[in-house]
Amino acid sequence: LKLLVRGFSAAIVIYLAVKGGLLVVSGSESGINAYFIFFFCFVAAVFSELIWNWVKEKLVSSLNQNKS
Repeated sequence: LKLLVRGFSAAIVIYLAVKGGLLVVSGSESGINAYFIFFFCFVAAVFSELIWNWVKEKLVSSLNQNKS
């Protein structure tokens, strides 16, 4: 269940990043290829555990750096 939640959340983050990023850059809703978004959501779901662990390490090291 934990793996499913991580994969799904990674896919949602990628989807929102692509849609929101295009909205900010272009200033309007652009017609992006659905397969393009699907591919990146799939990649995010597959590698979600690796990516979340990497982000966690970077965040912890950043917070430890700021404390000292």
